[in-house]
Amino acid sequence: MAPNATLELGMTEEERQLVLDTGLFPTALEAKLAAAPGEGESCSVSLTKPELEDFQGHVAAAANHIDDVESQGILDMLAERIEALLDV
Repeated sequence: MAPNATLELGMTEEERQLVLDTGLFPTALEAKLAAAPGEGESCSVSLTKPELEDFQGHVAAAANHIDDVESQGILDMLAERIEALLDV
């Protein structure tokens, strides 16, 4: 994969809103998520591999620091999906 190649990460609107609500992500990533085109209950964001690796680390950290068990589960599943996307 080329260094600047982008990967598409599909997210539910619930996942995106949860990530944005935590306030734990770098401004550049938050801006990309906020601007990601969506259709109803889902959206898609284009990130380079380094951005996706950074995002995955922040999602995992947010999952470890959030008090709500349901939100923690959502973030954990998102982190696992990102990891799987990085492994292809």
